[in-house]
Amino acid sequence: MSPKNFLHSLRQTLTPPSGANALVPVSKYDGPPLLSGQVSLSLLVDTSPSLDEYIQRVREGAQQFVDQVRTDAWLRERVAVSVWSLADSRPAALMADWVPASQLKIPELPRCGHTPLCGAISQTLDHAVARGASLSRERHCDQAMNLVFVMSDFLPTDAQDQQALMESSLRQAAEAGVLLFPLTVGDVDKNFAESVAQPGRPPLALDSVDDFTTFFKALRRSLRRHSMSMPGAPLQLEYRGCSLRLDR
Repeated sequence: MSPKNFLHSLRQTLTPPSGANALVPVSKYDGPPLLSGQVSLSLLVDTSPSLDEYIQRVREGAQQFVDQVRTDAWLRERVAVSVWSLADSRPAALMADWVPASQLKIPELPRCGHTPLCGAISQTLDHAVARGASLSRERHCDQAMNLVFVMSDFLPTDAQDQQALMESSLRQAAEAGVLLFPLTVGDVDKNFAESVAQPGRPPLALDSVDDFTTFFKALRRSLRRHSMSMPGAPLQLEYRGCSLRLDR
C-alpha cells in the first residue's frame, strides 16, 4: 500500500461515525488503579413516555445516593456506577461508564419514544458481566458485588424480537454473579417484572419521591454493612420490611 493510501485508510479508521450511528458522549473513569473490593452498580432507567413523571425522581434519588457514598471513606473509591437510559436508535444509551461515586454526577437522561426494554436489559447485563471480567483481567482487582437496578413499568415494545436475547443475557449474568433488582413504577406489567427477577430479589415497587430517597438510603446502608461483614456472611438489602438478597 502506498503512503498516500495508507494515510487515507488510517483517517477512515479514526474518523468517528456521525448521524444516527454516532457514539453517545459518556462519563468514563480513567484514573489511578482501583482499590480491592469493588462494588459495580448499574442503573437502567426506563425513559419512555409512560414514565416521564418518574425519571427526574429516580435521577434525584440516585444523586443523593452518590452524594452519601461520597462522604464514606471506604465506599467512595470502591463504588463505581454505570447509568443507562432507553434510546430511540438502539435499545439503550450508556450515559456514565463505571465512574467512581466520588466523581459522578448523575447525567440528564434523554427521553425515548418507545420502550425497547428487553434489548436494554440485555445490553446492561452484558456490560456488567464484562465489568467483572475486566476488573480481574486488566485491573488485577477483585469485585465484591455486581449489582444491576432496572427502573421501569416493565411494558416492553420489543419483546417479540428481543426477549430471547434478554433471557440469554439473564442466564449468563446469573452465572457470572450479577445481581438484578427490578424496581417497578407506574402501571406495571407484574408478570414481566417477575420474569426477569432472580430468586431472593423480587420486584420492588417505588412510586413516590420518598420511596426513591428511602430506597437509595437503604442501599447505601447495606453496602456499608457489607464492607464491615465477614466473608461469606449472608447479606441483605433491607427496605421497609422487605429483605432482598445481596449475595448469590
